[in-house]
Amino acid sequence: MSCEEKAVSILKNIVKKFEEPRVSDMFKGYDKKIEIRLEDVKKSFIIRIKNGSAEFFEASGEKVDASLITDCNTFLGVVKREIDASQAYIDGRVRVEGSLSLIIDLAGLF
Repeated sequence: MSCEEKAVSILKNIVKKFEEPRVSDMFKGYDKKIEIRLEDVKKSFIIRIKNGSAEFFEASGEKVDASLITDCNTFLGVVKREIDASQAYIDGRVRVEGSLSLIIDLAGLF
């Protein structure tokens, strides 16, 4: 499985977590779009959170509330907790545009 395929699988699993009442309740009232931009594979994905539910799709120029920008291997490492997210951010391997707090909220589901 390629790095991109692994990333897509992880993102789909994150969206699936919104079926759990605990997760859905955490995001009630949200209407936000979060972009995950994997620069090395030239792909961007959107997780749209709306009133406690979520959907996942490939980005096509949507306006987003927050973007997480990194390379595919760093993304996988952070999600698997093999790479410390804070250190990757400090080192510049992970960048955020827009709402950092929204990215942190979503990262709680990794």
